[in-house]
Amino acid sequence: KAVFDTESGVVKIEETVSVYEITQGSLADGVLETGDVIMCVAINGTATEIKRQYHVIDMMLDVRVGDVVSLEILRDGEEKTVHITVTEDCLTAY
Repeated sequence: KAVFDTESGVVKIEETVSVYEITQGSLADGVLETGDVIMCVAINGTATEIKRQYHVIDMMLDVRVGDVVSLEILRDGEEKTVHITVTEDCLTAY
C-alpha cells in the first residue's frame, strides 16, 4: 500500500511481509510458521522495522556464522519474538 509521509511529503510503499514457505531442515523449520508476519528483524541487537520484503533480504546479506537473528512476528494475532542462530551449514547451503 502507498502511505503519505506528512513529515517528508513523500509517498512511501509499505508491504506486509509474511512467511510463504519453509524449507524442511532449514534454520527456520520449527521456528517460523507459514503465515507469520515479520514485523522487525534484529541481528546481534541491531534492529530494522520491516516495511518491505527487500528489508529482510538486505539484512540477511550481512549475517555471519554465530550471529543471532531475532524476528518479531505476528502469529495468529499474537506478537512473538523468535531467535535463530546462524550456522555454517545454512550459509554454505546456497
